[in-house]
Amino acid sequence: MDERRRVVVWATGGVGTEAIKALQHRDDLDLVGVWVHSPEKVGRDAGELAGIGRLGVKATGDMSTEGRPMNSGCRIPPTRPISW
Repeated sequence: MDERRRVVVWATGGVGTEAIKALQHRDDLDLVGVWVHSPEKVGRDAGELAGIGRLGVKATGDMSTEGRPMNSGCRIPPTRPISW
């Protein structure tokens, strides 16, 4: 069965930026959300943050999953722990 998977990228550092770029070449994965730590990145387009142009996915600083794209089948985490 061909099923597309919903993916959220967790942070837009080196790994997150490359993940956003790579997801654009995958027919089986849909980028549905991007979580960012910096308030100045909230609301910006994920593609613009990755330097590849608009993708129509806005970055958020909200980690809740109720009714939001953060409820996905896959999350790509940052490369180091985030201190809250």
